[in-house]
Amino acid sequence: MVSPADETPVTPHDAWPEELDIAFAAHYLAECTTLEISHVAHSWAGLRTFAPDRAPLIGYDNAAEGVFWLAGLGGFGIQTSPAVGQLAAAILTQSPLRSAKRGSAFKSEQVSPDRFR
Repeated sequence: MVSPADETPVTPHDAWPEELDIAFAAHYLAECTTLEISHVAHSWAGLRTFAPDRAPLIGYDNAAEGVFWLAGLGGFGIQTSPAVGQLAAAILTQSPLRSAKRGSAFKSEQVSPDRFR
């Protein structure tokens, strides 16, 4: 799996990969490895969101009853999804994190939407 990791600002839309971005990603992969890229079998794109401090938003919005934020992963979703999912589940169910995740980089107060109030 390869990503050009671009942050091109766009309005919300049905995302698709640009041909040039696919070509650059394949080129950079070949430059950084011993792989010879002859074609790309599958490609996809997604829209990434960022909070002002670049940390995820995970938790209830105290200004909008019933709204739970799980956003702002900004390109790190694949890498952080197991920890983010477990933290979100613990917050949603008001349960403590399992012991293996207590040392997680994300603490509920660090990712709470309330940090912007």
